Amino acid sequence: MGQRLKEWRVPRYHLGLSTQLQRFGPHDPSFRWSDRQLARAFWTPQGPCTLALRQRGEIIESEAVGEGAGWVEDFLPRMFAFAPQELPNPTPHPGLRSLARDLDGLRVGPMPWPFEVAVAYVFQQRVLFAEAARSYATLVHRHGQAAPGPLPLKLPLTGRQWRELGVDRLQQAGVDPKRARTVMGLSQLDLEFTPEQLARLPGIGPWTEQSVLGLAFGYP
Repeated sequence: MGQRLKEWRVPRYHLGLSTQLQRFGPHDPSFRWSDRQLARAFWTPQGPCTLALRQRGEIIESEAVGEGAGWVEDFLPRMFAFAPQELPNPTPHPGLRSLARDLDGLRVGPMPWPFEVAVAYVFQQRVLFAEAARSYATLVHRHGQAAPGPLPLKLPLTGRQWRELGVDRLQQAGVDPKRARTVMGLSQLDLEFTPEQLARLPGIGPWTEQSVLGLAFGYP
C-alpha cells in the first residue's frame, strides 16, 4: 500500500470554497471536509485511495494512501491547473462584482473522482438534495468497503457494486426507477470516462451533464 506526501503552491486558491460542493451532503461516508482540510476516499484505475488535502496559506499539502496513491499523485498537477475563470475587468453588474469579491479563491478544476460526481448528480435528478444525499449515504454505509488509511471512511461503490445492487435495491433506499436505471447505465462506464461518453447515456440530460462537466472535469 503506497503513501505519498507532497506540497503544491496554489496561489489565489481557497480549498474550502473550491471543494465544498464535492461532499454529497453532511453524512457522506466517503468524505470529511472543513474550511482548510478535506479527506476523500475513492476508487482509481489502480485501486482504492484516500486523499487528504490541507491548506497553509498558498501551500496545499497532499497525502495519499492506498493502492491508487501513485495514480493520484500523478493526477494532482491537473487538479491545480485551472482554466481561466476570472470575470472580465471591469464587470459592470454589481451583483457579479460582489460575488467575485466574496468568493475570491474559488477555483474550479478537474477532480480525480469523476465517477462519484456523476453518481451524485444522477441521484439529485428531480428530487430535493437532502433526499438524494440520504439515499446515497444509506447505500454507501451499508455496502461500501472500508477506505485505506486511519480515518473511518467508506469507499464509494464501484460500477460493479452498483450493478450487483440493481434497480430494486436502489428503490428500497428511496431512488425512483428512472434514476436507478440511469445509475445502472452509468455503472457501465470506465472510471476515466469522457464527457462525450457520459452525454450519450440514457437519462443524462443537460443539467446532469453540465454539473459533471463543472464539478468533475473543471469546465468553468
